[in-house]
Amino acid sequence: MPESTHPGFPLSISSLAIRPLPASRVVVGPKFDLRGERLYFMYPKAETELSLYCLDIGSKELSIVFSSSLIESEPTLEEQLRRERLRLNWEGLSDFDLIEASGVTYLLLNLGGKFLVANPADQSILLDLTSAGYSAVYQAGSSGFLLGIKKDGIFKISLFGGETIALIESKYEPGLSYGTAEYVAQEELDRIEGLWCSPDGQLVAFTEVDESPIPEFPIVRDTGTGSELENHRYPLAGGNNASVRLGLYRDSTQTIEWIEIPALRDGYLARVCFTPSSDLWIAVLNRQQDEVQWYIYTPEDLKLKPVYLQKEEPWVNLAQNVISLSSGDLLFTSEESGFSHLVHLDSGGNLRQLTSGEFSVTELVGVSADESKVFFLSTRESPLERHLYSVDLDSLSIKKLSVETGTNQAFLSSAGRGHILLQNSSRERSFTSTLYTLGGSWVWDLPFESVTADSLGLLPPKFMELPLEDETVLYGALYLPSDGATKGRPLVVSVYGGPRAQTVVDSWSMTIDLQAQLLARAGLVVFKLDNRGSFNRGKSFEAPIRRGFGTVELSDQISGIDFLIQELGVDKDRVGIYGWSYGGFMTLMAMTKAADRFKVGVAGAPVVDFALYDTAYTERYLGLPEEEPDAYRGADVTRYLDELCGRLLVIHGLIDENVHFSNSTKLMSALEGLGKDVDFLVLPGSRHGPRGYQTLLEVAYRRTNFLLRGLGLEALGTEELI
Repeated sequence: MPESTHPGFPLSISSLAIRPLPASRVVVGPKFDLRGERLYFMYPKAETELSLYCLDIGSKELSIVFSSSLIESEPTLEEQLRRERLRLNWEGLSDFDLIEASGVTYLLLNLGGKFLVANPADQSILLDLTSAGYSAVYQAGSSGFLLGIKKDGIFKISLFGGETIALIESKYEPGLSYGTAEYVAQEELDRIEGLWCSPDGQLVAFTEVDESPIPEFPIVRDTGTGSELENHRYPLAGGNNASVRLGLYRDSTQTIEWIEIPALRDGYLARVCFTPSSDLWIAVLNRQQDEVQWYIYTPEDLKLKPVYLQKEEPWVNLAQNVISLSSGDLLFTSEESGFSHLVHLDSGGNLRQLTSGEFSVTELVGVSADESKVFFLSTRESPLERHLYSVDLDSLSIKKLSVETGTNQAFLSSAGRGHILLQNSSRERSFTSTLYTLGGSWVWDLPFESVTADSLGLLPPKFMELPLEDETVLYGALYLPSDGATKGRPLVVSVYGGPRAQTVVDSWSMTIDLQAQLLARAGLVVFKLDNRGSFNRGKSFEAPIRRGFGTVELSDQISGIDFLIQELGVDKDRVGIYGWSYGGFMTLMAMTKAADRFKVGVAGAPVVDFALYDTAYTERYLGLPEEEPDAYRGADVTRYLDELCGRLLVIHGLIDENVHFSNSTKLMSALEGLGKDVDFLVLPGSRHGPRGYQTLLEVAYRRTNFLLRGLGLEALGTEELI
């Protein structure tokens, strides 16, 4: 293998395909037991495979409870798709939950979509459901039972053996399911589940999802020994959505009642939450996505009461987390003030804003045991950072709890009992996981790898600010060549550009973007910019993309390029661009609508025509196709192909069930006869995000060298170190 000429971290194209990325192993899915005595979490014991660990908080004893080496089978199709929706890239143990029964904590383990219950004390198996055919299993409150979902219904499973009881059971019909979330609820509304239990387990709310009005989109998947057909119900913009009903099962009478929710007839079931007294909060988002109707349902008298109508322009960004207090009141986030802030809603419809200012609350973490304080993450310090705060529910005074700069994630012990786990990283330092008391006192640092960028030999990107004419400030990041020189150097833009995303943050993920690092070492200046329309800067910053995909985002990216030409002297005639998903769409728009500015582009899994994308996402920003035809025409890349003059590479997974491959086939068809220089790389076994060493290597090799050659530099071999 050739030796690297760089004094730090050796990089080659093959480095880009190795997982995990440098110093990226991190605690995953931490959960405290009910008494706050133990912390359970997943961690990659070896490479990318997650094992289950337990920390005894009192003794600081750390042990492996379940090893990934015990998992033998491949994930089920349902589990593969769940991982796609959640953007999960780890292997091994898929997930776990803690079950409290008879004073004992048990583990509900998800082994690639197959389930079992184990006792962590002696690692014995209490209940083996791996061959039972359940697609999901949940704890039924404190009842000592589980709830399992199959294609033909929902079933109540005794934790300690005994008869399995059907809550609802019917002959399987294609398109009909119970206790599930339809595709757009999972992908676009952040609602993965379709089943909720009251705290005592006596009531179970569940969905009935009828997707039969949605056409099936067949995807042929290569199995290695043949092929299998996957039929996906995918609602195209302007088309039919799934019909969803909400049912309530009463364990005492073993009966079901269907809750009639007027707003749900042409809307989305957005959020469901039981109160401690077993009333039910229900949030329904209208199809236009500018209103959320909050209801409360009282099972005792079967009454559904509209409580509060949340109205926001130009659209509602749904609260990711809702918490019901002991009073039955609700905590969530709302952007009615223009920024995402914590609000308190009571059953009388009185809304009280708990935080305020020109910053965004990015996550509602939890509440203290006495419910006097609410813990949250926000951009209060800087749009580029995430810090942990608490707000007093009476005085509304805010206290900053995190100390280290950068990006923090927080996990609260059950019912706010005593501890909080804080994960931190920055561009200069990889992930740390530290246990604190709720008062902020240090308890313990989890003994896992943490390195600095300097010790690893990677140069963190430099942040920059770009002021626009209206005094709006855009934030960008620069990856510079090893010698720091920029004058006359080619420039390549790494772009996403779409809504509900922020690319430039003070996080270790910025530093270990090895594609950007490799291109910089090869002599390019690599540039990232969060244009208007991106997330966590408030509604006025996000709103300009309304009815105009590929407009203001592209304009801002070009403003960034002009700024770098003027300030750093990069070569204006050698500019490239690459991106994935919405970033692929942006790449195509840049190469066509701004063809005179870009010499080469690589578009990964691009949306080519937003009429081919799903209802919930597309209609939120562009409206309904029949009402906003100009917005949809403007978001169709094929209308601009005549302008294409640079070199373009399109990469797409053949079994992508998110951005369907039909986008790329439409592009291929539209290019016929135009004489354009366009290459295609088809990934036969890939969904929306490439996985596996060989596939990642092919993507890295083709993308890297296509950009280098297109900008006048020499190509690299896969093992060539720089």
